Amino acid sequence: MNRKVFSYLGITAAVAAGLFVVAIVYQQYTDGGYSDNGLWRGTFDINGRGPFNLTALYVNGKVVAVSKDARVLYRGVVALDGNKYRSSMDMFYMNANPFAKVNLKGHMPSADEIVARFKTVEVGDEGQLRMQMDKQTYYRTSSIEKIKGDWVLYRGYEITQLSIDENGSVQGGNTAACEYSGQAELIDQRYNAYQIKIALSSCNDRDGYFEGLGYLDGSVEADDTLHVYIFNEQWGSYMPIVRNDDSRSIDQRNQPTLKS
Repeated sequence: MNRKVFSYLGITAAVAAGLFVVAIVYQQYTDGGYSDNGLWRGTFDINGRGPFNLTALYVNGKVVAVSKDARVLYRGVVALDGNKYRSSMDMFYMNANPFAKVNLKGHMPSADEIVARFKTVEVGDEGQLRMQMDKQTYYRTSSIEKIKGDWVLYRGYEITQLSIDENGSVQGGNTAACEYSGQAELIDQRYNAYQIKIALSSCNDRDGYFEGLGYLDGSVEADDTLHVYIFNEQWGSYMPIVRNDDSRSIDQRNQPTLKS
C-alpha cells in the first residue's frame, strides 16, 4: 500500500476529533420518547423557490445529507429538547468544497416527522424543511457481511472501484489515479447505518483523511447501493456506489474501463 495512505490512517484519532464539532448538546432519547436517529426524506424551499429534495441520515447527534435537486451536501450536528429540534450544518457543493453554514429550528409533530425553518449564516437565505422518517430502510440490521464485496461508481467518465472485505477494510481507486484506503464500521447492529473512514491519496487537491456515514439501500436489486457520505474541512463527497459482482444490472454500454 502507498506509504502516504498509511500516514493518513495513522493520524485517524487526531483528525477525527475535529471532523464533527459538536456545537449543540446531543440528547438521543427524551422523556417524550422522541429520537432524531434515523434516515429522513423530505423537501425544502429556498426563499419560496422549490421544492428541493433532501435525504438525511442522523446518527448519535451527527447528520449527513444530500439534496440532489440543489446539488448540495450537508454535514453537521442535530439535537432534541423534548420534541423541539435544532441543527447546525456546513454546506458543501456536490463533491467539492464548503461554501456556507445553515441553522435550523423546528419541532417534531410526531415521532416520524420533522418540520423546521432554516437560515443560512452568510447569505441569509431562508426556507422551510419537512421530513418523514424512512423506517423501512433505517430499521434494518447492519453487518459487515451485508456490505462486503466489490462496488463501482460511474461519475461521467471517471470510474471508482472499491472493495470491502470481511473485516470492513476498504481498498480501491479510480480512473483519475486516486487511491482509496479505509474502514467501514458498525455503529449499532440494530440499525442500517455505518461509519466510514477513508484516506485519499495521489489525488491532487483532494488528498486527505475523510470521515462520515453510510447506509445500504436498493434501487435495481435489494441492497445493491451503498450510500457513502464522507467529509473533511476542505471537501465533501457523496458516493452512491453500486454492487459490481453481477448481482446488480449495470449498463456497460459506452462505459470506459480502468484500463482505458
